[in-house]
Amino acid sequence: KWPHLRDVPIGNLDSEEVLLLIGCDLPEAHWVLHHRLGGRKSPYAVQTLLGWTVFGPASYPEYRKRVVNHTSKIQTLEDEIRKLYDVEFSDVYSNDKSVSTEDK
Repeated sequence: KWPHLRDVPIGNLDSEEVLLLIGCDLPEAHWVLHHRLGGRKSPYAVQTLLGWTVFGPASYPEYRKRVVNHTSKIQTLEDEIRKLYDVEFSDVYSNDKSVSTEDK
């Protein structure tokens, strides 16, 4: 029904349990890497560091009562968060030996 979303890899929702909430105090988690836009009043998708998210109306009545912004397997989500921390804190865990001011 939405050709612009055909190549977006969205898995099935196995559980209604919320596993992770991401606030706006971590803007890097919301950076848009890619997007798929449709026409007015049609759903659209964005890809962030944590995966794809689909926004917009669903045309199936049984889904109108649910709101899902992002679904991801726990292992994949943990890997993506680990990648984010590796990039953000790569200088903290450097293998290079530092020399003290006195030894210089």
